[in-house]
Amino acid sequence: MLKELQQKIQFLQERKERLSSSIEELKSKLTENSIEQVAEQLNSLETQLQLTEIALQNNQEKLREQEKFFSSKEYADKQKQLEKLREQAQKETVKVFETLQVVHKQTQEIHNKLKQHDKLHKELTGETMYFSTAQGVQPFAWLGTVDSSLKSLLYQTTWLRDKLN
Repeated sequence: MLKELQQKIQFLQERKERLSSSIEELKSKLTENSIEQVAEQLNSLETQLQLTEIALQNNQEKLREQEKFFSSKEYADKQKQLEKLREQAQKETVKVFETLQVVHKQTQEIHNKLKQHDKLHKELTGETMYFSTAQGVQPFAWLGTVDSSLKSLLYQTTWLRDKLN
């Protein structure tokens, strides 16, 4: 924001200088014969100069206000609050990430128990069809989907561990 205002001010100052030099040049060429022709151009340039000066003053005032704000206690407090909020969000994100890792571990443990259940069930009944396994019926089929999704998400975000620590 400050840089943009500084660039606008620079542009307006250069424009003011060009208009002033154009006005001086026209005034120096002013003769009795060219007074009507030059007067119209001169009036237009002076109007542009006045508008440019107004714009320049407005932008300079905005710049002063911005500089005053950036050096104020209010700005410093907002910067501290911004950093604090970011740190809190990062800590909470770490907690969520760790919680998802725990949930994933729990779903894997349940999945292993279901494998043992299915193996024992097969030994007892001799059934080998998918629908007769515990993993294929609800709520365990749903849990398998959750486990698969978590595994995929956690695998894709292994790089996140470095960012969160």
